[in-house]
Formats: sequence, structure tokens, C-alpha cells
Amino acid sequence: MNCTQIMEEFYRDCDLLTGKNYDNISYDNCIECYRYDICKKYFDKCKEENAMSQTNEQDLSEVTLLGNQHTKYKFDYDPSILEKFEKKFEDSVEDEQIVNLDCFEFASRCPKTGQPDFATIHISYIPNKYMVESKSLKLYLFSFQQHGDFHESCIHMIMNDLVQLLNPKFLAVYGDFNSRGGISILPLSIYADKDHEDLKKKLQIESLVHNLSHRPRTS
Repeated sequence: MNCTQIMEEFYRDCDLLTGKNYDNISYDNCIECYRYDICKKYFDKCKEENAMSQTNEQDLSEVTLLGNQHTKYKFDYDPSILEKFEKKFEDSVEDEQIVNLDCFEFASRCPKTGQPDFATIHISYIPNKYMVESKSLKLYLFSFQQHGDFHESCIHMIMNDLVQLLNPKFLAVYGDFNSRGGISILPLSIYADKDHEDLKKKLQIESLVHNLSHRPRTS
């Protein structure tokens, strides 16, 4: 029940307010009422609800792109587009949340020929205090469209920019690039703080084992 509902219930219960419009009524100007104890109960309850609501509010001052109807698309690499928001919850080491983002239709340019390269980018991270805002991530990845660089460099740049933005506990970026000239390039870049170095090493070994043993996509 929110504060408005609480006060509507109070108006119904208080016979002195029946048929009257007291939109700005407050506990301070109602204390002379012979039903003082009932009145106080409602106002105290309303104060509690307001306090809880303020506690649950999230600071979104750094989020400017979400809901913006005047979105501007940049066509060359620009990490300043990225935005973050503060995580609303705390999690333990035993129960850390993992955020997975699959980013389809990524495109960049060959630095030599200018030909387009297409990929799906997979991002997984364990947040520390901040999370990446998804619209800003979309526009940031879009900004690679006219950027000339090798696959491996693009993936490392994405990882590095997200680490700079979020200071996560762990973050991995995997690029599943379409084959060019019969060769698929699948770079993986991983960041880990000192508490997650074992996880980083484990994923690196698993990636090596998989890519040395799996059947090619063309078979």
C-alpha cells in the first residue's frame, strides 16, 4: 500500500473530513481532533512508506540515453557513449550474479581493405558496484561500424572500455566473427580481479581445449 492509498483510507475513516477536500492536510494541523490516536496511526504509516520509497530509489543521473527520443548514432569508435548505473543489491562471494549480454549484428571494418566484418559479441561479467546500461552499450558497439581494426583488437578494446567503466570483479568478451577467406577468428579477452583469477585461468584453458578439439562449423 502506498502513501496515497493510506491517506485515502484515512479520509474514509475520519468522519470530520467526510465531503470535504483536504488535499494538503497534515498531521500537524490535525492534532486537535478527538480521534488523534487514529489520525497519528495513519500519518506515521504514511511516513514509513515514504521512507521505504526513498530508500528504494535508484540514482540514474548517469543514465541519459535511455528514454531519449533524440538518439544520435556515431559511426566511428567512441567509448564515451557508454553509461552505467549503480547496482541496487549486494551479493555474497558464494552467490554472485553473472550478467550475460549477446550483441548481434556487430560490424567493424578491415583496417587494410575497408571491407566490413560481422560478428556476434558475447559479454559476461560479474558486477562490482556498477552495471552497464544496455542502450548505451548498443550505441557504443554501433560506433565500430566505420572503425578500421583487426578482430582481436576490437574485442580487447571492448573489454578494456567496459573494465574502465564498471571496475567489475570479472568480465569476458568473446567475438564470434563470420569467416573471411575461409578462416573464422574467435578472440576471447578476459579481465579478473585477484579474487577471480582462478576463474579467468579456467575459462582460458577451456577455450583452448574446445578450439583444439571441436569440429569446425563448416563440417
